[in-house]
Amino acid sequence: MTFHALLVVLVGATSVIASQFPLNSNSNFATYDTGLFNQVDDIRTLSTNGYTTLTHPIHPQYSVRIKQNGAESCDNSVKSYTGYIDIEARHLFFSFFESRNDPSKDDVVLWTNGGPGCSSSLGLYMELGPCRIQSDNSTVYNPYAWNEKVNIFFIDQPVGVGFSYAEYGEAVGRYIPTFGARIADDNKRAVLKGLEPINLVSLIIGNGMTDTARMATSYYDIQCTSASVPAFQDIADCVRMKRAIPRCEALIQASCVDIYDEMNCRAAFAFCGAEFEAPFQKTGRNTYDVSKDCEGDRQETLCYPITKTISNYLNRPEVRTELGVDPIVGNHSSCSTKVQSAFVTTNDLFAEHAEFYVAELLERNIKVLIYVGTYDMICNWIGNERFTLNLEWTGREQFASQKLRNWIIDGHPAGKTRGYGGLTFATVEGAGHMVPYDKPAEALTLISRWVDDEEL
Repeated sequence: MTFHALLVVLVGATSVIASQFPLNSNSNFATYDTGLFNQVDDIRTLSTNGYTTLTHPIHPQYSVRIKQNGAESCDNSVKSYTGYIDIEARHLFFSFFESRNDPSKDDVVLWTNGGPGCSSSLGLYMELGPCRIQSDNSTVYNPYAWNEKVNIFFIDQPVGVGFSYAEYGEAVGRYIPTFGARIADDNKRAVLKGLEPINLVSLIIGNGMTDTARMATSYYDIQCTSASVPAFQDIADCVRMKRAIPRCEALIQASCVDIYDEMNCRAAFAFCGAEFEAPFQKTGRNTYDVSKDCEGDRQETLCYPITKTISNYLNRPEVRTELGVDPIVGNHSSCSTKVQSAFVTTNDLFAEHAEFYVAELLERNIKVLIYVGTYDMICNWIGNERFTLNLEWTGREQFASQKLRNWIIDGHPAGKTRGYGGLTFATVEGAGHMVPYDKPAEALTLISRWVDDEEL
C-alpha cells in the first residue's frame, strides 16, 4: 500500500463519508511531486514507537503526523494507524483501519460523528469500528465492523472534539454535504491544474440533522402517531403540538429561509423547541431511541453509559501512548459542550441549508445515501424522508414517485427504502440513532450493498 493513496484520503479528511481510490496508484499524476519530497512507499513500514511527520515544501503550513499501531491495538488482525492532520495551529486526530478483505483494492470510507461536537470515537468503539469497548476496559472483536468490507478512516472534528486540538482559537465545523461540495469544487480546479482529484464517489448521512425545520415539526409524528412506536404522549399535548405546526413552519420560513434574521430565526426555533421538544423531555425516554428510557445522565452519557466507558478506556495512559495522543490534549470526553455551544452561538445549525449542497452533489453524479433508524427521535426518519422528497434536483419527481418498499436481509425485511438515480433513502427497523450499535448486521449489509453499487 503506497502512502500516495493514503494521502489522497487525508487531503479529503474534512470531507464526506465515502471516497474511493485504488490504494496502489500508477497514475501519471503521481510524478507531480517527484523530487520535492520523499514518499512513504509502504505505510506498513511506519514506526509503532512514534510519529513519522510528512511535509511538503509547497504547503509548509500543512503536515501529517502518522504512526502504526502495535499488537495491542483495537484489532491486531489488520494494520491500523493513528495520527494528526496539522493545519497551521489546528490539529485533527484520526484513526485508520485497513479492510479485513482486500485493503489494496477496497473502497475508503471516511466517518465523522455529529453532535455537533461529538468524537468519532463513538462511531469507532460503539458502532462500526473493528472492536467494541467492554465494561472492564478491555476490547472485543466486532465481526460486523465496516472494515469487513472497506478501509475505514475516523476523524475527530472540529478542533476541540475528542483528541483534536488547537494551539489558539477555535473553528466551528460544517455539515457533511458542505464537505462534499468543497471536495467536488476543488476536484474541478485540481484537474485544470493537472493535479490528481480525490475520487469522491458518494456520501452517506446516517441519522443526520439534514433539515432542522422539517425535523422540528416531525417530532409531533414520533410522539403522537405510530410512525416509530405507538403514540406515547397525552392527547392534550398532541393536540397542542398539532396546532403549533403551522406557526412553527411559518416562523422558520419567514426568519430563517425567506430572509435570514439571526435573532428572529433563533426565536423561531426556541418556539418550536418549547412546543415539540420540551414535552418529550418530561417523558424520561431516550432521545436517540424512543423505545427505551434514558439510562444515566442525559448530558453526561447521551443516555448510553457505554460512552463514559469509552472515555475511561481512552484516558488510560497506555492507550493514549499507543494511539500517539499529543500530551497537550486533556482528558477525553465523548462530546464537547464548548463546541456544541459554538454551533448554537453562531446559529450554524439553522443558517446552513444542507438541501442545496446535496442537490448540487446529485447533479454532479455523486451518489447520496440517507439512512435512518426508525426509533430515533432527534434526527428521525420522518424528517429525513421529507428532506429527501423536497430536494430540488432533476430527479426529484421520479424519486418522489417511487413507493417505499421493503429491503431484505436473509429473507426478512430490514427496513423501507426508496431510490432513484443517485439518491437512496433507507430506514433500519428497530434501530435508534446509532444504527450500527443497535443493528450491526443490517448496518454492515447496508454499507456493503452501497459500496458494491447494488440495490438495497
